[in-house]
Amino acid sequence: MRGHFEGDQMKYRDAAVTEEWKKKDCIVRMETLLREQGVMTEEQMQAIRAEISTKIDAAVATAEATPEPTPEDLYRNLYAEQR
Repeated sequence: MRGHFEGDQMKYRDAAVTEEWKKKDCIVRMETLLREQGVMTEEQMQAIRAEISTKIDAAVATAEATPEPTPEDLYRNLYAEQR
């Protein structure tokens, strides 16, 4: 439902098409089904979202703390090593 990149204004797609697809969002539909059938509560879903957000934040922090690759890194693991 989003463009090809974060700043994409999606002028190539009618906004009505995007709105129609939002109604078919499989995640929203599954969450609704789980709530309606009493499988999960909203609080449980919020806890899962918070856990996922924490994991994403940790992954981003790890990536940002990782040193920038060197030009030599371009060739590392490019070919199989012969024994």
